[in-house]
Amino acid sequence: MKKKIFILFLVFSIALLSFLRADIFSINSGGGNEIIIDSFVYGEGGVFSCVPQTCSEFGFNCGTYVEFCGTTLSCGSCASGFTCTSNVCVAVPAAPSEEETGSGAGGGGGGGTFVTSGINFGDLIVTPAEVSVSAIQGIEEQRELILRNNGQLTIFASLEVFGEDIRGIVELSEATSSIRAGEEKIIILTINSESKELLTGKILVRYSGYTKEVPVVIGTKTENFLFDISVFISDTFKKITPGNRINAQFNLIEVGLNEKVDVVATYIIKDFEGNSYYEESETFFVQDEKTYSKEFNTENLEAGKYVLGFGIEYPGAFAISSSTFEISKPFLGLNLITIIIIIILLVGIVFVVWISRRIILRNRLLRKYKSK
Repeated sequence: MKKKIFILFLVFSIALLSFLRADIFSINSGGGNEIIIDSFVYGEGGVFSCVPQTCSEFGFNCGTYVEFCGTTLSCGSCASGFTCTSNVCVAVPAAPSEEETGSGAGGGGGGGTFVTSGINFGDLIVTPAEVSVSAIQGIEEQRELILRNNGQLTIFASLEVFGEDIRGIVELSEATSSIRAGEEKIIILTINSESKELLTGKILVRYSGYTKEVPVVIGTKTENFLFDISVFISDTFKKITPGNRINAQFNLIEVGLNEKVDVVATYIIKDFEGNSYYEESETFFVQDEKTYSKEFNTENLEAGKYVLGFGIEYPGAFAISSSTFEISKPFLGLNLITIIIIIILLVGIVFVVWISRRIILRNRLLRKYKSK
């Protein structure tokens, strides 16, 4: 009896192992509802590998931190005038007045103290959540960043342009701001780009030990460009898990003239720290308009926010458009494939136990019948 159960479990295990070594399946591999079978390749660390995390995922920019997989992250150091508090660079402001802090501090006696107690992360609302700019080469553009204090105490915030791509391209009207309770402050972003590249970065807003990040993406085009271009990522692909593909639609509409134009199309994937992960180019002609779709693999991308850039260039002119997407962190640090394998194993174990119990019950009934 035990031998039969062991053989049954062994057969199931061998079949499952053969399946895993040959192929692996993923759900929503392209963003739809299909189950797709794909070749399985063991990566470094095997199937049950831990997905490493980064400082930016935690919102850290200084000090060290031990993340989920046990890796010690080095998040950098703070510039002059800032101190590292809970892995975040915080400006060291001048002491506020009693009126601003609402502390009243009881009659004289030395300088004031910078009060942060009672200020919560959600007290400061920053809008918009993302700054996307389509600029004409060499022509200044401006955007507004609104800081609203929904708390009860005055908030002292420092702002920084983060990222080599946009440093010197984006200028802030104020680097520090004091926002009273219930008040709004408008920060003007001035953008002037000559670049043919897709530019990405962030505006960091730091206050009371907290940091909020506003992603920035800038696409530039030459004046009198012949096409209106755009890239569209549907909601299905706006947020995916690591390893899944994204599908994007690309649109070109000829403006004014209706003639055949040979163009070079470039596709690029970048994060908001300016790092490039994918780039590909192709050449084709456009007359009147052209719409098509392409699929992009994200298996080498970690959890985080990314930009898919679409550049069109022809002699003497260029333009860049973009769309953002997000790769969400896997459940408990495990990727989708690993979770599916664990579920299959658990279902298999339950099935074997159920079969074994039925066999045992049947044998008992047979013995009881024979004894009569």
